[in-house]
Amino acid sequence: MREDDVKGKLLYVKSYRVVKYMELLQEASILCGIKREEMNIPGTNILNWKKFREQMTEDIFIKRLEEYTFEGVKKDPVVSYAKLGRIKRRLEKIVVEEIEEYNAGFAILLKYLKQLIETRFLDILSRKEAK
Repeated sequence: MREDDVKGKLLYVKSYRVVKYMELLQEASILCGIKREEMNIPGTNILNWKKFREQMTEDIFIKRLEEYTFEGVKKDPVVSYAKLGRIKRRLEKIVVEEIEEYNAGFAILLKYLKQLIETRFLDILSRKEAK
């Protein structure tokens, strides 16, 4: 599948009134630095879909995914809900086969995030061993 096709399938979700697998979008956003307060319904951990889909554009959402760097020390302190272990555990609960049936773009995003997290873990381990 071409890169433009993947982006198109992922961004097509914006037209949905109701979305399954919101936790995938939440975890992808948290990994890219979007704060929980910016995307969730106030006082909850539930994604505010109306507000979030406005940010789900190639210029905002896709660009943040592409700009994420897995190498090096992060400048800002990481809040507890944005720790890699937590994000990894939440993504492992999503069944790949089910998400493939729902939206191919989501399936590719899930695989990409899992690979990105593994690569980030390897980078952290190599930096610890180098000390």
